[in-house]
Amino acid sequence: MEEKNKTAALRGQQIIIAKLILPRMDELGMTAYKLAKVSGVSKTTIGRWFAGTQNIKLISFLQILGALQINPHFVTKEGDDLEYVYENFN
Repeated sequence: MEEKNKTAALRGQQIIIAKLILPRMDELGMTAYKLAKVSGVSKTTIGRWFAGTQNIKLISFLQILGALQINPHFVTKEGDDLEYVYENFN
């Protein structure tokens, strides 16, 4: 059962990366290297998240959202549709 939960968590994480983090990185012209520098999360860790081999810790996720200027308040609707709000954290 524990392995099933871990797999589900990684799948959910991949949805967040695909629908939220990567598009915002593209909008900002930000590479994984620059995201690591701005957020303080190591490039190795970010690479593992993108590959789906490591879970994202909450504090690291919040650091990434801050670096991408994304409000951590998410509203989901209609299944996997993910709405998010950008805020200026400067």
